[in-house]
Amino acid sequence: MDVKTMIFYLIGGLGIFLFGMNLVGKSLKDLAGNRLRKIIEKSTNTPLKGIGVGFLVTAIIQSSSGTTSLVVALVAASLMTLSQAMYVIVGANMGAAVTSILIGFNITQFALPILGVGGILAFLIHKRKIKLIGETLCGFGMLFFGLELMSNGMQPIVETQMVIHLFTTLSKYQILGFLIGIVVTMCVQSSGATIGILQALYASHGIHLAAALPIMIGACVGTTITALLASISGNKASKQAALFHLFYNLLSALIFMILIVPYTSFIQLIETHILIKMHANLMMSIAIANIIYKAFAALLLAWFSKYIIRFTGLFIRKDRQSDVLKSLQETHIHEPAFALELGEKAIEYMANEVLEIFTNTISFRDKKDMKLYDASMKIEENIDEVDAQIHEYLIKVAQLNLNKTQSCDLAKYLDTIRDLERISDHCVNLLEYFLQRYDNDEKYSNEGKMELMDLFNKVQTMLLNSIEAFNQDDQEKAKIVLKIEENVDDAEENYRKNHLLRMYNGICKATMANNFSDILTNLERIGDHCTNIAEKVISGNEYFDNR
Repeated sequence: MDVKTMIFYLIGGLGIFLFGMNLVGKSLKDLAGNRLRKIIEKSTNTPLKGIGVGFLVTAIIQSSSGTTSLVVALVAASLMTLSQAMYVIVGANMGAAVTSILIGFNITQFALPILGVGGILAFLIHKRKIKLIGETLCGFGMLFFGLELMSNGMQPIVETQMVIHLFTTLSKYQILGFLIGIVVTMCVQSSGATIGILQALYASHGIHLAAALPIMIGACVGTTITALLASISGNKASKQAALFHLFYNLLSALIFMILIVPYTSFIQLIETHILIKMHANLMMSIAIANIIYKAFAALLLAWFSKYIIRFTGLFIRKDRQSDVLKSLQETHIHEPAFALELGEKAIEYMANEVLEIFTNTISFRDKKDMKLYDASMKIEENIDEVDAQIHEYLIKVAQLNLNKTQSCDLAKYLDTIRDLERISDHCVNLLEYFLQRYDNDEKYSNEGKMELMDLFNKVQTMLLNSIEAFNQDDQEKAKIVLKIEENVDDAEENYRKNHLLRMYNGICKATMANNFSDILTNLERIGDHCTNIAEKVISGNEYFDNR
């Protein structure tokens, strides 16, 4: 094989390998769809669940960097605590080993058939799920075919005296290999890619195990750069999560580099007495070493997690308040499912703010409290700011490659924030009407007070159930809203007539006619917006298909 052919094999193989790895991750993420959106939110309340979620998500999206970047964004929004985040990060580190295990199996001989079958499914079948399965197979086929090309291209090179001398030096000075692993991974932004290339190199006898393992350990440290970059524009909590990821990996690497000689001997024993007897590919040796390293690193968390968190606190002091808006910055995440998850969480935050201003309105209805009035005005300003930020963020999400379900969710979110913002505006109107009544020293009749209290209670129930229906995707709570809506419309009409009768009979002042009617109107409009939110929950995607 001449020099030109070797270079073409190496460059072409590397390109096919990297593209295949990217295609596998993208296809699996699209195949998983919105199910990934709920995994992290609902399954990180215990350490084991957190580790499991980190492992599962990373195994699916084939990127520990992507998972840890998401975790950094969630911590920035206070949607995940640092204690939850650290377990997900540990699971993500373990999940990154899945790629090396797949590569370790001796299936490169089936690379082209896998690629062929995948191509047929991807380009000839129009059903979306089958098409994505085909793209996933294409990715795996390209990944393995690229490794085979690299192995063939490296074989003559690794037999040269210069390369032999280089890797002999790395075997003697493992710290150089460790640094190489860090630098290469920082450049390619993927420890999986670095370790995959290392596996191919080791399988072609181009590098000794004593030189390969430090590079592998360095790759595990280098992958932390992505989360660090993601935290730059975040708040202090996100930076602390990113630092935890870095220090956790550094501590693991330090221990293994100190024990590199017995660690190498142990992997050599496994290779000699187990893998070779099983006729396993030599790539599996690196995969097994990676698994052992990640598993041991996870055990470190039981003893050192508190100390690592305290250590990060020396560099970054945690924010006292949550900063939901910073979680919506596009630098945090670029995956549709995860981006929509953050958008949904921000809407939940906005909904809670709306609920608070409505509760304040009820209190102000019964007693004049200017501190409460001023606090409500500040909440309204915050809601307007959050509404603008979420709207801007969702418009950017719309530019991602969304499937039909995700597009419908996006449309639902845009409509929901509009309804929530309008509810907040109506609450401000109500506060001003009540303030006007206090300023004019006007009082409602006992019957009028009872009517207002009844309508407020009905609308409050609608608001509570519509928010819970959205947060939990609960159609039963949404149906409760629709049932109450009819009663609100009837009550608003009847109470308006009753007030006019009281005014004609001299029970109420004529000057209060508009004030009372305006209050009823605003309450009825709040009910309408609650109904809009509930209808979208009940109808799902059909709501937008029929528009």
